[in-house]
Amino acid sequence: MPNTTNNLAQVLGLRRRVSESNEQTLLRILQGSTCSPMSLKDLQRYLENKTFCRENLDALQWFVSYRSRFNDLPPAEKALSPPPTDFDLTSGVSTHTTSPHNDSFFDSIPTARNLHKVIVDTQSDLSTAPVDAQPFRHEVNAAIKIFFTSGGDSELNIPGPMRMAIVEHAKHTTHPCVFAPAARHCFDIISSSSIPAFTKHAAENIQTVSRLERLGVAIILFLLGFIAAFCLVSSWILVRSLHI
Repeated sequence: MPNTTNNLAQVLGLRRRVSESNEQTLLRILQGSTCSPMSLKDLQRYLENKTFCRENLDALQWFVSYRSRFNDLPPAEKALSPPPTDFDLTSGVSTHTTSPHNDSFFDSIPTARNLHKVIVDTQSDLSTAPVDAQPFRHEVNAAIKIFFTSGGDSELNIPGPMRMAIVEHAKHTTHPCVFAPAARHCFDIISSSSIPAFTKHAAENIQTVSRLERLGVAIILFLLGFIAAFCLVSSWILVRSLHI
C-alpha cells in the first residue's frame, strides 16, 4: 500500500508540474515572449485551422482588454456597475454569499489591441433600458451575444450553470468580475488541451525547417566542392597544355 500511495503521489506531482509548465508556456505566448513557430499569431492560426476552437483565446483576450479598460475608469463611472454580491467568482454560480475572489492573475496577460472594437461592432438586441448609464453596456451586451448565447458567432463551451449566471448578472452590471470565471475556464482549457498539441505541432515545424536548412547547406557545400574541383582540374589541364 505505501508503494501504491507513493506511486500515485509521484504521478499526481508529475501531472501538476506538466500542468504548471503548460500554463507558463501559454502565459509566455500571451505576453509576446515567444517567437515563431510558437508566437501568439501561430497559436491563433493553430486554434483556428487545426482545432477550430479559437473562440477560447478570443474570449480570454477580450476579457483581459475589457477588464483593463474598466479598471481605468474614474471611480464615479465604475460605481455605476458594482460587482454582484451573490456571485461565486470561482465557479460562476450564484451562492447568495460574497466571494472575495482575487482575479489579479489576469494582470500578467497583456491586453489585445483593438479586439474590443470587434466586439463593439457586433449589434446586440438585448434590452438595455434599465442600465443604459452603465459603462461599456453596449460592449457587454455584444459580448454576451457572441460568447454566451446559444448559436453565437463564437459560443463558448462552458458549464451551463456558469453560462446562466454570467448572462443573468450581465443584465444588471457590466463589472468585469462577472466574466472572470469564463476567462479562467478558457485559459485552463487552452493550457491543458491546446498547448500540448500546439507545442508538438511547433516542434514538428522546427524539425522540418531544420531538415530543410541542413539540406540547403549540404547542397551549397556540394556545389562549392564541385566548383572547386572543376577549377582545380581546369587549372591542371591548362598547366599541362602550356608545358606541351
